[in-house]
Amino acid sequence: MPIISADEALTILRRGDGQTTQPITATGVTLGTADFTTDRGIAKLPAWLFTFPNFTQPVAVIAVAAPALFAPGDTSPNDSTLTARIDTSGTNITVAFEGAAGGDGPCTADYHLTLIEHDTYVDAFTPMTRSTDGTCTAVAYRREETATLERPLAGRVLVDAATGAAITVDKG
Repeated sequence: MPIISADEALTILRRGDGQTTQPITATGVTLGTADFTTDRGIAKLPAWLFTFPNFTQPVAVIAVAAPALFAPGDTSPNDSTLTARIDTSGTNITVAFEGAAGGDGPCTADYHLTLIEHDTYVDAFTPMTRSTDGTCTAVAYRREETATLERPLAGRVLVDAATGAAITVDKG
């Protein structure tokens, strides 16, 4: 994976969460690893580890550079209502979502999982392909749709096309 410099990591660290704070001087920096939350759970990734006076543990800044790092902006895996699982081949993805009931009667709908592949991510969305009108209650049903990728998901991120958030992918 491409790695950012320690100076770039320090710029990210200084950016923080936008709150005004007192300046503090780092006493050291080393390239190491740290645990980060990813779309595939917790992963140990390269990190710049900054030490500060009166801190018992170093502060970790992910060191992975673009394009290997997927940065969806102000979203996180929790910002998507979709969940997914992938088979052992890494090409068949099943996405779970909330939607109208299946069937042919009133208040039912059909959905189709669409996957658009890019080099570093795959967009997933589940457009409604058929809906039966009626006076319906606002009840959501758990639905699942499966689609096949042209090449394995591998290190690419599955993205909720509606929100831009990463979708957590389980192996199933």
